[in-house]
Amino acid sequence: MRVDPSAAQQPVARGPAQQQQQPAAAQQGGWRAPALPRLPAPTIEPIPAVRVAVLGTSVPGEVRLVPLDARTELPTGAAAAILVPLSAGDGEAIARLFSGIA
Repeated sequence: MRVDPSAAQQPVARGPAQQQQQPAAAQQGGWRAPALPRLPAPTIEPIPAVRVAVLGTSVPGEVRLVPLDARTELPTGAAAAILVPLSAGDGEAIARLFSGIA
């Protein structure tokens, strides 16, 4: 079976999604995407999470948070949780509240 060499160079029919125009250099295999500009990385401040015990109070729907360190056992009937501030400022406010300096 003989194959016509000019037939191999004929464009293949493409669907509507594939019929986008490409630059001439891309059709020849030499096109490359432009290099992205380098942006400075933002400074990331660590925000400490606080391990807390969540205790119920006598008011329905109200809870009390008690800070726990790594060695403190969970009080009976309490649930353990991690309190993660959303910003460094919130972290400082939480630290002040738990230290008793409001």
